[in-house]
Amino acid sequence: MVVRVVPNEVPVGAQIESLDLSVPIDDASLNIVRTALDAHGMVYLRDQQLTPAQYVALGRRLGTLEKHVFDQFLLKDQPEIVVLSNIVENGQQMGVADAGQFWHTDGAFNTHPHIYSMLHAQEIPTDAGGEPLGDTMFVSTVHAFSTLPAQLQERLRPLRGLHSLIIQYEKKKTSGIGRHVPLTPEQKARTPDLYHPVVWPHPRTGRECLYVNEGTTFGLEGVPAEEALALIRQLCEHISRPEVTYHHKWRVGDILIWDNFSTQHKVNFNFGPERRRRMHRMTVS
Repeated sequence: MVVRVVPNEVPVGAQIESLDLSVPIDDASLNIVRTALDAHGMVYLRDQQLTPAQYVALGRRLGTLEKHVFDQFLLKDQPEIVVLSNIVENGQQMGVADAGQFWHTDGAFNTHPHIYSMLHAQEIPTDAGGEPLGDTMFVSTVHAFSTLPAQLQERLRPLRGLHSLIIQYEKKKTSGIGRHVPLTPEQKARTPDLYHPVVWPHPRTGRECLYVNEGTTFGLEGVPAEEALALIRQLCEHISRPEVTYHHKWRVGDILIWDNFSTQHKVNFNFGPERRRRMHRMTVS
């Protein structure tokens, strides 16, 4: 069966059809996935039945897998997988419950951010009519930068943005989403604040990506705080305009792979703790 790549109508994302990821992926199929990621920023494949070990093997074909800073939520037998979940069992939180509440790019608080992230849907919340809740939304940072006025593009190119996981988790405390798990002193020490280019050429394609997001960017080097925050808000609003946003309607078994330079994402938290949601996430360095 011929593998097909079907782009979304908005300028981010594509569906890959007729590819069974439970079978070790061959070089030709891997090249299709990489090429689609370069072109569209995010790809999704429906109804993929993989064991955690098969999922990890797939991730390793894309590159070196990294372990999440939240050690307590790593899958016991496959620590490359971090569990994202609102499920509480015997009073214990079973995964990161508040991940994705702000527009963000995974790993922006790392010296060398992740290039890819992957999600495999294990349990999806639904409404009374059976419709999926908790869409994950995506936008293109390449499209965002390319549609800015040329004068603003020139202003942004030499700037560097301050990224902070520590400030993000302080911000999450008051959001009321999920069961917030604070960072430990050791986790804070592993993720110090740092600066990244506001305009970052993509490491594979060279296309300019607008690397500013509402989840982790809290300042601009050399720019007064009030002016910097106003510009960050302006850019974030431009990046996440509704008309350029893709909403992924989840089904159990879906696998999403996205590029953390050329996209941003966010979860629609339109479900409560009584509706179970569980995802397996991996990141590729």
